[in-house]
Amino acid sequence: MNDLIRWMCLYAQERRMDGLWSDPEYRACNQVSTACIEALEEQLDGEGRKRLRVLLDQTAFQSGLEQEYLFRAALSVAWELGEQLRPAPSRLAP
Repeated sequence: MNDLIRWMCLYAQERRMDGLWSDPEYRACNQVSTACIEALEEQLDGEGRKRLRVLLDQTAFQSGLEQEYLFRAALSVAWELGEQLRPAPSRLAP
């Protein structure tokens, strides 16, 4: 089941995220982040830039884990809601 959920998460990221990538607020935030990183990199030496990249990579990995966990939680809620909305089996049926 974990592989199926991971595949569903990747599918959603690849096929259902167009709205985020084109969202003006997201794009502005991304531009500010990129500018801040570039400005910081200019002030650092080689070792400092290397440490910054490691930090950014680890932060991105952590964010990905959080997003996957949130996806799993949302999927679980959807399954629970589906169970609640399904009609109960009839007791009169033979």
